[in-house]
Amino acid sequence: MSRKVLLDNLNNEAILPVLSELTSELRASLPNEEATAIQSEEEARLVIATLLEILTVEEGTKQVDPAAIISDDIDVETTGRRVLEILLNDEAISSEIEDLIANPPEDLQLSGVETAVAGAVILGALVTWLQTKIEIQVSRKNGQTEFLFEFTKPGTDTFLVKEVVSEAFVATGVVKGSVRKKLFTNHPKTLRVTSSQSPLESSAQPQKILILAAIPHGLRLDREIREISSAIQRAARQDLFEIRIRTAVRPQDIRRAIAEERPEIVHFCGHGLEDGSLLLEDEAQNNKPVPPEGLALLFKLHADYVNCVLLNACYSAKPAHAISQHINYAIGMNQPIGDKAAIMFAQGFYDGLCYENPDTQDVIQRAFDEGLIALKLEDFSQGQIPVLKNKLFLY
Repeated sequence: MSRKVLLDNLNNEAILPVLSELTSELRASLPNEEATAIQSEEEARLVIATLLEILTVEEGTKQVDPAAIISDDIDVETTGRRVLEILLNDEAISSEIEDLIANPPEDLQLSGVETAVAGAVILGALVTWLQTKIEIQVSRKNGQTEFLFEFTKPGTDTFLVKEVVSEAFVATGVVKGSVRKKLFTNHPKTLRVTSSQSPLESSAQPQKILILAAIPHGLRLDREIREISSAIQRAARQDLFEIRIRTAVRPQDIRRAIAEERPEIVHFCGHGLEDGSLLLEDEAQNNKPVPPEGLALLFKLHADYVNCVLLNACYSAKPAHAISQHINYAIGMNQPIGDKAAIMFAQGFYDGLCYENPDTQDVIQRAFDEGLIALKLEDFSQGQIPVLKNKLFLY
């Protein structure tokens, strides 16, 4: 069967799951420092916009607005299908893509999602593929981001790279100009572009951490809260954070607390059910499960300022995935986690959040890794339970 026929036979509902799975497989092939180099949708758009400008002769190219890269008004099916069509021309991964198209992932939870989320999936696939062809190093300092592009990886196809970055540019107007072949040499090409930093790095104002504690039901939530506070208090950068605590929260309490406090980090501690629901209580003190879909809709309303959500509860990976459709980072647990282990992970996470970090390091990823180390030192068998979901790479 030809590639065109294979792609024509792919259902629209399977396009995003295929792209998501491809992104996961491509990222797994990258060195860790490259796979985690690009931290946000904004940086991903800047990478593509910058590449498009430097790969094309200036006289024939209009200035690229990063906001127009995979804009909110894209035709998801058409754009996603076109991206797959282009990437099929990369012989290094064409057979892998053909297999995914012929046998799409069974989990179609990404199908039918809103355009902005779909755009993040497509953007993640494009940027991850580019990283397999171009070494992209990122340095961040004082609100500035410097990208170092090294066009030295074997098998890099100049025109295919140009076609990929051009496809991402969906603003009005046509990108013109010939490809700058001379950039594909053994010499790195460096450009500086302005990018806002992670809220944890750029703002001079203390960042709010909102702790939402459910009814304990035997859990040591008081100790977890105390350990988080202690981690902040003993940190060299404690002035960067302030803690707000709400206990015995009901669904309406959570909604109001997030709206009133406008936190950068939301930390939930309590019980989680096997279906992914978080267990709260209602006004009559009866158990009240809150499903992942409801949590995702709640955080969608607060995506302008919430940067990270940590659900320190059993079976919370599913709601973390749903929340990450709208929030940059969401952390959950993919199976039951012991009370002591959950506390150790939280302690390590907030220790890591307060450490001095290199300019090139993702603050939340660094904190998550520190939490994993703290957990594994306490109980190695539970070290694979916490999972970090990133909005840019939904899989």
